[in-house]
Amino acid sequence: MRKLITIFLLSATLVFTSSKCCDDILVLCDLAVQLFQAPQSISIGQSFNLVSEVINSESTNRCELTDIAQTTSNLIDVFFENAAGGWDLVGSAPFNQDELGPSEVFSSESPLTFGQSGNYRLDFYTDAPDSVNERNETNNDADILTGGRVKMDKEALQKTNNYASLFITVLPLPDGTTKLEGKPIVEFK
Repeated sequence: MRKLITIFLLSATLVFTSSKCCDDILVLCDLAVQLFQAPQSISIGQSFNLVSEVINSESTNRCELTDIAQTTSNLIDVFFENAAGGWDLVGSAPFNQDELGPSEVFSSESPLTFGQSGNYRLDFYTDAPDSVNERNETNNDADILTGGRVKMDKEALQKTNNYASLFITVLPLPDGTTKLEGKPIVEFK
């Protein structure tokens, strides 16, 4: 009789530990840029909305996701292509991201205006300060953007889970004006 009781307790402990292990693994979110878009070209002085969406991806495993993402912040960096073909950082706009439950989406629109014609690259980072402990940390920008953000060029441009980039050509006005006097190169409104 004594042996039977010991085996039963050991079996019950194993079942409890197995369930706890699964929950621990799957409570974490995995933030991903679902959408990042803007017009391919605009005229200087023309305002437009930069649209972004971030999703808290849900696991397809057998256990439910029981936690939500922590509140974090996103970042938009704007680069201007200089005469040497490199990229100069000309503006940044951090903004808070709402908490997201499983499969929830955070949408935002950022109004922008450019005061100089030329080529621009816009980079979007979700969880820019890397404050959210995610289920998968190997699909974030730090694993692909070697050498820093500014050294990226059109050929090296890549998209990861928490990073997306796009290009905009800002056209001169019909009268040939290439720079609006008194206007910054990029304005976030």
